[in-house]
Amino acid sequence: MIIAILTYHDEDNYGALLQAYATYKAILELGHTPQIIDFRLHNNQQFFKYILLRLKRYRFNRFRKKHFLCKTVKYTSLDELRKFPPVADVYLMGSDQIWNPMISKECALAYFADFGSPLTTRISYASSFGTSLWIDTPYANKEYVKDLLSRFKKILVRESSAVKICLNDFSLNATQVIDPVLLFESYPEITGKIKACPKKMIVYKLIYDEYFYSLAKKFAKDYNYSITSIGSIRMINGIKCHYPERIEKWVSYFASSEIIFTDSFHGTVLSILYNKNFVVYVGDKKLVTRITSLLEMCGLTDRIVDGSIKYDQLLCIIKKPIDYIKVNKILSEQRQKSLLLLKQAIE
Repeated sequence: MIIAILTYHDEDNYGALLQAYATYKAILELGHTPQIIDFRLHNNQQFFKYILLRLKRYRFNRFRKKHFLCKTVKYTSLDELRKFPPVADVYLMGSDQIWNPMISKECALAYFADFGSPLTTRISYASSFGTSLWIDTPYANKEYVKDLLSRFKKILVRESSAVKICLNDFSLNATQVIDPVLLFESYPEITGKIKACPKKMIVYKLIYDEYFYSLAKKFAKDYNYSITSIGSIRMINGIKCHYPERIEKWVSYFASSEIIFTDSFHGTVLSILYNKNFVVYVGDKKLVTRITSLLEMCGLTDRIVDGSIKYDQLLCIIKKPIDYIKVNKILSEQRQKSLLLLKQAIE
């Protein structure tokens, strides 16, 4: 069957591109033909920013060309999707925060599959609202979204909070599954052979926080770790930076390093996937339901901290071993369950 996937495949964001790749790969391994719906979010990038990031764009596009072998025609608006919908057996929405209208904005309804024949099967996989509460916006309101979601054969979401939103706001049942990146134990076809780098520490920080960097640098100095910032153009004194890495190199950093400091959901995903010692530093715990949901599932909620953490407290967390035998068992069970649910939803 042809499974047409609508997700954030074209965003030059490391986590977004990796989850799109993992979803595509999962459909392939289930024996179906994945097809990326080539729908782009609003493109209002400033000229200066475009020039500054053109190398990153080139490298991301090269990855897309290599791995997304089947795509639809390019769609530039929801109206185009409605007039000329992709021909497929199944529309698959997800994963990532595709159901967060504050990100998708005027494109929001596309990600609730507001296009195509009503006879085409609609499912979601690991879709996320990115928040613990549904809030109506000018781009999507509760009643219309409820009508769209009621057409779905199966709703599979990424966070426990999303299950509650579906039930409480839309009166619909949803099932929690793992992020598609976690559907595979590793990505050797991307990284090649991994060479472990003892005493190597990486920081992957999406939102600037001076205290975060001061903690990371102090730890690296005190314990003689080399420290590298990845996935960010931000230049921090005393920290190496090789931005913009190819996504293959970005994943390799997680796979080979010994310690990881991050505030990113997919940074957390890769830290766990590759069994790393890690700390998740967030600015506001109320805004990170997707991270806390993952850590709760793995029994690792003690790895999340915020700006109130003291250096000595941080050391206690870092020095506490993670029981990856237990964590990997949980992941294995969730992986089997999630793949089965995806397979059943399609077939």
